[in-house]
Amino acid sequence: MKRNHRFGGAWTQEKLERLSKYLSAYMKIFKGHERARWFTTYYVDAFAGTGFRSDSRIDDGPAFFKDEEAAEFQRGSTCIALEAVPPFDRYLFVDRKPDNIEALSELKNQYPDRNVNLICDDANHFIPNWCRETNWERNRAVVFLDPYGTQVDWVTIESIAATRAVDLWLLFPLGQAVNRMLTRHEPNASWANRLDRLFGTETWRSEFY
Repeated sequence: MKRNHRFGGAWTQEKLERLSKYLSAYMKIFKGHERARWFTTYYVDAFAGTGFRSDSRIDDGPAFFKDEEAAEFQRGSTCIALEAVPPFDRYLFVDRKPDNIEALSELKNQYPDRNVNLICDDANHFIPNWCRETNWERNRAVVFLDPYGTQVDWVTIESIAATRAVDLWLLFPLGQAVNRMLTRHEPNASWANRLDRLFGTETWRSEFY
């Protein structure tokens, strides 16, 4: 398996431990109550990576932070979700990089009792379409968005909110990306447009500057 997906540190481990506890509690509710068992449950990871991590994460946006600290490969969010007890009915792992999808297919084979679908797509394309096409009277979901930087568009968040049936985990890149893009003087057009999509508005320009 290709395991060259490098990111994180102690804070990453804490984040994943909290996710693990949350997913187990979430599924105990849906499997332990008669009315809740009626729903089909989904876990969606839209920046799934390879399924494993080391202690440095490489941003594929602006090169702000490339920690060279190395460590043993550890379980990523996809492994955490696959090991949730009780398990989700369905898992959707999304990543736009074919190499990551290839690594995830090997991970999928290690969990033959899990219903896993792998999707090679951009999160901002896949998530809104999936939200529109899913019958939310019959389904419930946890969506985990842990981008490498500022990749999540506000319209993607709006599409999730519109379902009124999805629990969203969004790791917002405030310190690691946004603060660094809000330079002393108004940022260049590329960064400014990226912030427009992230915030869903241009008003940050007048409010901040």
